[in-house]
Amino acid sequence: MQIKASKYFRLTIFIFLISCNEITFQEESCILDPNITLETETERYCVLPEQSNHHELSFNIKLIGFDSEQSDKMQDALARLKLAVNSLKFEELVISHTYQDELTYVDNNGLYNEEIYEKIMLGAEVLQPDEDNEIDLIVNLYYSNNSTVGYTYENSKEIWINQKFFDLNSQAEIAGNILHEWTHKLGFKHDFYSTSSRNYSVPYAVGEMIEQIISEM
Repeated sequence: MQIKASKYFRLTIFIFLISCNEITFQEESCILDPNITLETETERYCVLPEQSNHHELSFNIKLIGFDSEQSDKMQDALARLKLAVNSLKFEELVISHTYQDELTYVDNNGLYNEEIYEKIMLGAEVLQPDEDNEIDLIVNLYYSNNSTVGYTYENSKEIWINQKFFDLNSQAEIAGNILHEWTHKLGFKHDFYSTSSRNYSVPYAVGEMIEQIISEM
């Protein structure tokens, strides 16, 4: 899938098999595409993060159930995610992550931080174990008037996003949660219920890193 940038300001959050009742305030995002003319004094172009010298992680993502406007919105978030995940800042954050004053993650599958970063960049999903340096995903948009923001399963390449929340999402948050969900495809897990350690799991931690990097663009 070719990632294209377009002018959208809003997006938020979906989590692996966890429903979420919290709705965050919408944030205005920078303009990723320099070919788009700024229309107001509050708008600005993104300051792109320095890219890592590591091999680049590419994207193979199929969208299902998205109309043209929703597709543009998702692709804009994915374009930002591609810049963030391949950035030097992301590499540094993943490797320097700590839990209880140790360089580690909760539910790390016995891997050191450097190995977790390498596993992410190799793109070898459990269901597609080839080291193709690629995020392979099928993203389904659906609507349900409940508190479930989204979900996925370990035995599927697909993730599901509730349009009820997608309409409120920011680029930074949706991109962070795309990576959150995808790390489940790499075999990483987290507590089902909210616990004091869940945010230190690989899916939650790297998702927050991506959100931080994009928010700082």
